[in-house]
Amino acid sequence: DVLRRAGSERNLPLVAFSPLLVLEGGVGGHVDIFTALFVAMAVKLALDSRWVHVGVALGIGALVKILPALLFLPLAISLPRSAVRRLLVGGGAAIIAGYTAAFLLGLHPMGSVATFFSNWRFGSPVVAFFSTWLDGRSAVLVSLLLGGLALLYVLARYREYRPAGISM
Repeated sequence: DVLRRAGSERNLPLVAFSPLLVLEGGVGGHVDIFTALFVAMAVKLALDSRWVHVGVALGIGALVKILPALLFLPLAISLPRSAVRRLLVGGGAAIIAGYTAAFLLGLHPMGSVATFFSNWRFGSPVVAFFSTWLDGRSAVLVSLLLGGLALLYVLARYREYRPAGISM
């Protein structure tokens, strides 16, 4: 439905028959395909303006990998307040339910998030550039700060932009 609305049905075989999905997910055991599934689900639900469900999909995606949580920020900035409330209720409920289940099962998921952020270098030339003058942690923080400022600039400049097919 997403490809049909965008007029790109001809691109479906590129994704559907990609061996990368099988090799990375099935053979390699990477969970990124599940994250991508929940983000794709959120895109489809956003096209239908089902904001609580978009939040749930992004929340579950964030439980698998933290990066889908970053999608809440541009959505929260660009959507009307009523849609943002529904989005955050859905996302918050999914994340709270997921962490509650993990804790009840005796798992400690927060340790993996701290390890992730302490070791993550983005594979970024920007971090590598700043690493020549700063220690690793400072280089990451400066890069995040500059990236955040760039994101805020883009969001402020293009606040009125609305992708085709999404009603607010």
